Parts: sequence; structure tokens; C-alpha cells
Amino acid sequence: MKRKIITFIYILYILILLRMTVFRSHLSCERLFTGRINKVLFREYLPMLRNGAWMRSFYLFFGNIACFVPFGIYQRWQKNRKILTITLMGFLFSLFIETMQYVLGTGVSELDDLMKQI
Repeated sequence: MKRKIITFIYILYILILLRMTVFRSHLSCERLFTGRINKVLFREYLPMLRNGAWMRSFYLFFGNIACFVPFGIYQRWQKNRKILTITLMGFLFSLFIETMQYVLGTGVSELDDLMKQI
């Protein structure tokens, strides 16, 4: 019973994470493949730091990492997978999120976000 409850909470966490990152805007056919891609590392962070927005940059950087902590914990607990396997799974899940943000036009796909998962 405990395992089922934890798995239910994990599925709820995944759905909330996807809602926060991918499905946060109205979806429409007109927006397909209209997302932006940011291939420059820390492009968004450096101007924030220069302008004194330390808390905002801290929140974005570490908040992104913290969002994936439950993913890794569950994978380790549920399947007792190796850390390298969990890291690869986290990277692939993050790549999925970034790709969907671009495809659905619901966010900025950033190289930074992928690098934080490694």
C-alpha cells in the first residue's frame, strides 16, 4: 500500500512538473514550432546578476535543479538504479520537456536547463 501511495504521488509530481514547464499556456495549432531556443549558456542569468536580481537568478538556477530531485529520488527508491542511469534518465526527461516547449511554443528551450540535469 505504501508503494502505491508513493507511486501515485510521483505520478502527480510528474503531471505538475509538465504543467509548470510545458502545458502552462493555451495550446493551439498556430503556435506549433514557435518556441524559442537559447543555445548560449547563462544568457539569461548574466544580465540578471549584473542588474542585481540575485534572488531571481538563484531561484531560476536552483529551482530548476530542485524540480528534478524527486525524479531522481523516486528512480533510486523504486528501481534501485545506478546514479549514472538516473542521471541519463533525468537528462532525457529534461530534453523531452525542452523539446516540447519548443514544439508547442510554450516556453524557451534553454541549453542551461539541460546542463543542470547532468
